[in-house]
Amino acid sequence: MKRDDPAASTSTHVLRALAMQAHATLSGVPGDTLHAARRCLVDWVGVALGGSDAEPPRRLAQALGFEPGRFGAPDAPAMLDALLLGTCGHVLDYDDTDSINLVHASASVVPTLVATARRHRVSGRDLLLALVAGYEIESRLAESHR
Repeated sequence: MKRDDPAASTSTHVLRALAMQAHATLSGVPGDTLHAARRCLVDWVGVALGGSDAEPPRRLAQALGFEPGRFGAPDAPAMLDALLLGTCGHVLDYDDTDSINLVHASASVVPTLVATARRHRVSGRDLLLALVAGYEIESRLAESHR
């Protein structure tokens, strides 16, 4: 990649954000940020549960060979579970929006975290830290493309 290549710039932003987040702990996250992260998580769960029986996730579940109307596909590979959870969370279009970067951060970050947490012992603290890190990385990616 050339130095002025947009993909190189994006890669640099991602690598820097990942390096910073790899050394993060909840003690380093401001209280208002943790409060916002909790609210985003609860908001996404409510919206995703509300959308879980909508037509798009039902059709996707059927196409993938899973029982429609469930909250994701907990018995499926994590990637398919995250895809189905993401569809549930985004179908009603009430999920959060980053008004600066114009992205729905929770649409990709939270389903991935939930699918991962379903398969591994993840504490609530680690889930929140991963959520904050995911939002930060997504925000930096969006910012690099403005």
